[in-house]
Amino acid sequence: MPDAFSSFLTPWWPDVASFLRMGRHGLYVWPTLGICAVALAGEWLLLQQRERRLKANGGRGAGEHLR
Repeated sequence: MPDAFSSFLTPWWPDVASFLRMGRHGLYVWPTLGICAVALAGEWLLLQQRERRLKANGGRGAGEHLR
């Protein structure tokens, strides 16, 4: 009798092509996943850029030089 953990790890799809089709929803799932990955990578890059800019300005933000 398999335990709950091993049955959790057993895939329910018969092959990789079925997994990629996602029950005929793969056309929507995979591009959406790609868009989310690109958005997260862009956010990470913009945060890195902002961190470098703040360190170069001595910790002052964008609008603080106007005061």
